Amino acid sequence: MPQADQAPEKEEEFTHPEMHNDEVLLCNTFSENFGKPFITRYKTFRIGNVPYDDEGKPMKTDDLRPVFVKKSEYDELDGKK
Repeated sequence: MPQADQAPEKEEEFTHPEMHNDEVLLCNTFSENFGKPFITRYKTFRIGNVPYDDEGKPMKTDDLRPVFVKKSEYDELDGKK
């Protein structure tokens, strides 16, 4: 617990263990969505194996998978440079 004159510690942001250093986690989605434009607009998309929830815990599901894209392409398509 921080003392009164100290700022509270910032929570560490979860990093998906399958994500490469130059990627961002786009979303978790079902296999039926893999060919849809919200994924295929990214030429560098890659499908992972294990989805994680917002608390960083593996999700138990048969069909949900994480989707990763290169950070540079994500930033370019979403106007962030």
